[in-house]
Amino acid sequence: TVSGSLRLVSLLISISLSLFLNGCVKEVPIYEPADMPVSLVVEQLEQRQNHLYSFRAAGTIRVQGGKQRWSGRAFLLSEFPDSLRLEVVGLFGNPVLYAVSDGHQVTIWEPGREQAYQGLASSGTLARLIKFPLQDREALLLLAGIVPPWHQVQAKLFRLSKAESFMLQLENKSARVRQRVWLEGEDLIVTRIERVEDNERKFEAQFSDFVAIDGSFYPRAVVMEGGQAHISIRYQQFVVNEDLDRNVFHLALPEGIEIVPW
Repeated sequence: TVSGSLRLVSLLISISLSLFLNGCVKEVPIYEPADMPVSLVVEQLEQRQNHLYSFRAAGTIRVQGGKQRWSGRAFLLSEFPDSLRLEVVGLFGNPVLYAVSDGHQVTIWEPGREQAYQGLASSGTLARLIKFPLQDREALLLLAGIVPPWHQVQAKLFRLSKAESFMLQLENKSARVRQRVWLEGEDLIVTRIERVEDNERKFEAQFSDFVAIDGSFYPRAVVMEGGQAHISIRYQQFVVNEDLDRNVFHLALPEGIEIVPW
């Protein structure tokens, strides 16, 4: 009958859709307790934090954050815990941005404007510039592909179904903070970091294209998202642990530039 044929067609369509959708479902990673001592992984990540005291980098940067949108060639100098100098140059060699902090005072100036902004560095340079929700030490560590510090956490290590692939979970239940770190290979290279506070994602950072320097691996490609900000960086040059002149963290403004408290 006609109704029987329609039911058969409907059944065949349902089966086809089911097979199609099942084929499109992404594989969900399986996390199993790792046989590696979690203390060894935590210790290695802490050593990386303590090993890095400065870095100098050059590459390309693209930023979106709040009302800020700019891209170009970037020059970055950093000395830990919280001193930095970021210069961005446009495609035609024109300076686009200077952002400088000595850990106490931050100065931000866009060439061509008759005003520069200055304020206390306590809230973070990137937080002021593009609404990235971290203070400078944590943000600078992320730019180098290093896990930011953690405090009073319970650490658990999981092995993924993929060989030599791990996920470290650092959780402070009383503070409602969870930080997860994805690691690859025998060298435990950090490929992704995610922090969640009060069930909301604070930031996520992804790292790729690694280079070995002094026994550690640093990413040449960094993508960070947090708050209202998105940052994408590709390093062409990356040098660590140089003795930097402290004067580079002071910005000498041209005459006639008005200082606006920020």
